[in-house]
Amino acid sequence: MTGECVWFEGKPFPSRELPSEHLREVQENFIIKDEDVLLLTYPKSGMNWLMETVCLIHLKGDPKWIQSVPIGECSPWVEAFRGYNLLKDKEGPRFITSHLPVQLFPRSFFKSKAKPIIQSEVSQKDKEHYSILDTRNTVEKICQFLGKELEPEELNSVLKNSSFQAMKENNMSNYSLAKGLHFEENAHLLRKGVTGDWKNHFTVAQAEIFDKLFQEKMADLPQELFPWE
Repeated sequence: MTGECVWFEGKPFPSRELPSEHLREVQENFIIKDEDVLLLTYPKSGMNWLMETVCLIHLKGDPKWIQSVPIGECSPWVEAFRGYNLLKDKEGPRFITSHLPVQLFPRSFFKSKAKPIIQSEVSQKDKEHYSILDTRNTVEKICQFLGKELEPEELNSVLKNSSFQAMKENNMSNYSLAKGLHFEENAHLLRKGVTGDWKNHFTVAQAEIFDKLFQEKMADLPQELFPWE
């Protein structure tokens, strides 16, 4: 995404996709229902995998839904115009996706019994939540958290169809439909599926600058929050 940013309560957002008046509408007027499931992560922290996985769990591993409907419609982004409009009148349990920080999230959430699946451990005494780690064990724990019992073959189907390669080949999940709208024509949301590729792009000097800035900005946070290299 390119373009200017708009600041809303101290946070920058793309001005075209997320104007401040819309963010205020989401915060103050969107109603979170008790039966909703919320998918919450920081940007670039595994959200697309989480969306795919939860939708697969919901249908016991059957991939027809995620292969025929864009993932952004299966689990819409509440802060986006289109997602907000898809969600606001939708009946029954909803999957709701968001990168919004907690202070900007719909206020109705804090009085609801909705189930949030969040990217990292936070202190929230009155909310049940689950912290994402990885692998088959993670999917099993998400199933338990959501009250879903899957047979072994159903679990295997969830794992198979939420794999990096399966998502990369699925046009409903790889955001190829959004090229020219939210992504440049030559952009790829799902690239290689491996860690450490930055080493093939950063020079030694760039890596040193990044490390210095990272240490400065993250100095007050526990090191265990960042287990990667």
